[in-house]
Amino acid sequence: MYEKLQVEFLLDDSDTIAAYEERGKQKTAAAVASHQRGIDAFTSSLGRVQQIELLQGDSDVVPGLYILRTLYHSLYGLQCFDTIGLAAGRASGLQKN
Repeated sequence: MYEKLQVEFLLDDSDTIAAYEERGKQKTAAAVASHQRGIDAFTSSLGRVQQIELLQGDSDVVPGLYILRTLYHSLYGLQCFDTIGLAAGRASGLQKN
């Protein structure tokens, strides 16, 4: 019947939402691991003082990202930048509004 109606793709297990979600999770995990390896390689090439300065610079940037998200939300009423904003809020001790 499915072949007759030319909708046999409906029975394809690799074309389900769950299958797409699983492939997305695997791609994301691989990308995160690759990114982390790059960061580790970069930071291991730095001296101890440079590593500390890098961390201090990061702590200065994160609150700015929270402010950017808050301004964007107040101007446009959109919930974009939420991931950045939440991460920035946790890092700087600020609470989500």
